[in-house]
Amino acid sequence: MAEQGSYELLPKTPRPAVQQVSLDDRDAPISPLLPTHPASTLQSPKGKTSKFRLVFSVWSLELGSLLLSLLSFACLVTLLFVYDREPISKWTKFPLSLNAVISILGAITKASLAFVVSMCLSQCKWNWVGNFAEPLVDFDRFDAASRGPWGSGRLLVSMVRRPHWASLGALAALILIAFEPFLQAILTFKDQTVRVDLSELNDVQPTIGSSSVLDAGSWTGTNQIALLNVPFNDSNGKTLLYQATVGRKVRVDMGMTAAIWSGFSYLVTAENLSPSFSCRTGNCTWANYTSLALCSKCQDISQYVKKTSGVIKVPDGISSSGWVLKKGEKLPDVSNTIPEANMRVVGEKLDYTKYTVPGINLKISNYNGKTRRESDEDSNYPDTYLTTTATTNPGKTLSFRDSRTLALAIQYFQADETWQDNKTTWEDTPVTAKECGLYFCVNEYESVVEQGVLNEKVLASWANKTVDSYTDSEGAQKEYMKYKNNSLDLAPGYVMVPDLQIYIPDKDFRSRSANLTQQTFNISQTTVVSLIESLKEGFCARSRNGTECDWENQVLVYPSLPGDGPPGFMFALGESTDIPGTIENVGLSVTKWMRDRKSKSSPVTGEETRSIVITRVRWAYLAYPTATLLVGFIFAALAIWESSNLKRPVWKDSALATLAYSPDGEFRERLKEAAVSGKLSEVARNTNVSLEYQMGHGKIVSRGERKQSAEIPC
Repeated sequence: MAEQGSYELLPKTPRPAVQQVSLDDRDAPISPLLPTHPASTLQSPKGKTSKFRLVFSVWSLELGSLLLSLLSFACLVTLLFVYDREPISKWTKFPLSLNAVISILGAITKASLAFVVSMCLSQCKWNWVGNFAEPLVDFDRFDAASRGPWGSGRLLVSMVRRPHWASLGALAALILIAFEPFLQAILTFKDQTVRVDLSELNDVQPTIGSSSVLDAGSWTGTNQIALLNVPFNDSNGKTLLYQATVGRKVRVDMGMTAAIWSGFSYLVTAENLSPSFSCRTGNCTWANYTSLALCSKCQDISQYVKKTSGVIKVPDGISSSGWVLKKGEKLPDVSNTIPEANMRVVGEKLDYTKYTVPGINLKISNYNGKTRRESDEDSNYPDTYLTTTATTNPGKTLSFRDSRTLALAIQYFQADETWQDNKTTWEDTPVTAKECGLYFCVNEYESVVEQGVLNEKVLASWANKTVDSYTDSEGAQKEYMKYKNNSLDLAPGYVMVPDLQIYIPDKDFRSRSANLTQQTFNISQTTVVSLIESLKEGFCARSRNGTECDWENQVLVYPSLPGDGPPGFMFALGESTDIPGTIENVGLSVTKWMRDRKSKSSPVTGEETRSIVITRVRWAYLAYPTATLLVGFIFAALAIWESSNLKRPVWKDSALATLAYSPDGEFRERLKEAAVSGKLSEVARNTNVSLEYQMGHGKIVSRGERKQSAEIPC
């Protein structure tokens, strides 16, 4: 009897020849229901039948299933390889989807392999008891393992007692459970953008506007006989005379004027100011390109602000023409000095607080205390929320002194909303001071249209003026331009000057030469004058007689009485909730106009793209099915090899064979008693058995009991 953890080798017993028994001989031994030595397992006496043919005759169905499993898996992998990163449209001609075909092939692979593993596990129970004296329960475990994952789990755990390659079969049966889920995870679909061939578009390429030469506006009228003379002092203090040589005016471009006013509108956002483009498919790309633009920039100048306060007596003399000042009286030192706005405080002695920025003509001042507005509709109050100055002279700015392409600088004070909402007093209300500039520039763009929406990014921007551009070579005129701090605004008298030319520095141009084809960009004098005059007109505060426009010497205020309301652009800034954003919109709107002018004559061409769905194979997920297939094949090969070497009957899952080889005698009675008492599993675990042949047929016989501690219960 085998001891704990040991087993017995069975002695080879000679197999007697099968005797012929007469049906009338009642004393003759009864032959087993099934032959003890199937013909498929016996060698031909003449040795003509090869071992391979013998194996194939017994395992033909399993070998065929293995081949089917391998071929279906190979087809599956081939499909994945062929259609990886390919458009799904390539597959749509087939009635079934690619996912469905992959699922079918995976199911065939799994079912075929599962069948083979089941048959081999069934045969292993015969091989197991045919070699050694083993617990009877092992026979049951192998049989249960051949029927499903639960039995395979039992067998795998029991193999801890005695490791054996048969555990590969139990492992294969278990991991086959997740075979198809991993296959489903392999295939995914993704949107991808591909270029459309021009032949599909009748050679019509997508276009977008880009301006490298800008010429708008025109001189109008005839030269006047008496031209403007302006005396000025040069850098050495010498008085010179600037003489205008052009007596005509510029007819402004209406498209430009409309673009400026549109930019100041509160109805416009940056998303509405994209340039025009042509893109049939709704998905287009362009190589990086450059274009003239009107750039904007805002700087906080609050660090320069000075705060002062004082007391003043408001005059009490008001007539239809304005203030009536007595001797020693002066106007209130507040931003809004209009008589109508101060009617409620005439004759009062009031404290005031004033904020100024030294060096520029910018200030804001109000009476102390809370706002004097009585209602939202009340316009007769002196409170000022916003003050603004505008200039075209870089020398009168803080942030744009070195600019050579400045069109207009806007400086403003803005009171915090808490004062407007009557939550704080004026003397305790914070104010913001900023300076914004609009200037000519050249931008490098990255443009992409996706689903009909243009997305643009400015990759780089330059505002470098060529030294000899937009200047006069004559002495007095050249000195006058220096006197005006190289301002582009020569009004009211003009001289003819070359185009304003902006260039990309050599270093930047060389690094971008693969995409950029032009280094210099020209803007005509009439374009510059037209833009500046349109901007100045919007900030023009006319006197009450309506004939004179005070341009750079007056601080504009908001709000003010309707009868003497602020200029159009001042009103737009006062109503804006984001002044820097509004000024940026002006630049974008004018830039759109610049680029759209050239969208037909010299557009930038690009490539149209189309969004397609492609298949993506996540190859890492294929490792699990491949490993499962490998484990199953190795186990099947070992099981078939062992069965052929044992030269024993191959019964696999035959229930008839189990009946034919069932134990008899005392052992059989003991099993019956254990079944009745409910101790069959205990007896099976504690009894070693083996398969032996006697008198021409085999049976399972007991080889003694084994100690319980040697068995892992499951």
